[in-house]
Amino acid sequence: MFHSRDEALKAIAAFSQNYPQHLHEGLNQLLAEQLIPVVGVHSGEHSECPTGSTKLGGSPDMAPGATWPVPDPLSAEDAPAQLAFFAQIDLAELARVTADRRAAELDVPDTGRLLFFACPEKATADAIDEAEGDPQRRFCRVIWDTTPAEETQRLAVPAALQEDTSDGDVFHDQQWDSFWCPEKPCTLILGWSTLGEDSPELHDYLEHCATNPPAGLADPEQQSEALNEFYWNAEELVPGREWTTTMIGGGPICEQSDPRGYVDDTNPAAWQQLFQVSLPDLLGEYSEGTAYFLIPHDALRRRDFSEARVEFQQT
Repeated sequence: MFHSRDEALKAIAAFSQNYPQHLHEGLNQLLAEQLIPVVGVHSGEHSECPTGSTKLGGSPDMAPGATWPVPDPLSAEDAPAQLAFFAQIDLAELARVTADRRAAELDVPDTGRLLFFACPEKATADAIDEAEGDPQRRFCRVIWDTTPAEETQRLAVPAALQEDTSDGDVFHDQQWDSFWCPEKPCTLILGWSTLGEDSPELHDYLEHCATNPPAGLADPEQQSEALNEFYWNAEELVPGREWTTTMIGGGPICEQSDPRGYVDDTNPAAWQQLFQVSLPDLLGEYSEGTAYFLIPHDALRRRDFSEARVEFQQT
């Protein structure tokens, strides 16, 4: 995630000047035009978080009487007892951070909290190929809780997880399908993200390059290759600070291919990223992978978070 639009534009310019596979001027301009507003989620050390605040891990603050979400199994044997809790986003805080023209582009509510639950290992490409039903939906919950923070209750760690394996302060089942970890307070920071070469937003441009190469572009494939090089080396273009990959909105920072293509291979452009979580941010430096929470544009406009899906990738 770039911390400012100016930083992103400087990175695009530096890449086109310094890398052997130069970005064509048309793609430079397109990248600049397609910069997407994003809110980075910077997590601190494990500590108790105020009720209703933005955090990674821990336990959710929900309405009195609420229970920990569970998967929708096709049978009693095919799913863990609980979904893992990833994050809680204070939407009033998010609204304050995005109190400019970019707020409308994120298009999320400005009251209550968004709560994110999933079983990441059940939502990999390999697991999806082998699973019945719709695992990206069955093993995902995004809940919009509008209960005033002072009226919420903090749910207890599910007993089923406490009975499983413990690695330090992290509880998890044998397959790591579900887990619980101590909470981390978070700070929200505005920024910008770019698009990967297989993003639906860039598809038409790259197809056009392949059939109608711009002047000065000897090899149309060079554009796709150069875009891929920029995407994967963006972090090196902003030295001196930590690169953020846990973020709200924005174009997915992929570990493999654009996750929207995995949830809908016929119309990935109909989907947008709601939240992506780096597992090292959540569980510590020895974990790996990223969970992508995705939702159709029209479902987000209707505030129907039951349509959300999760895709999990790791290199």
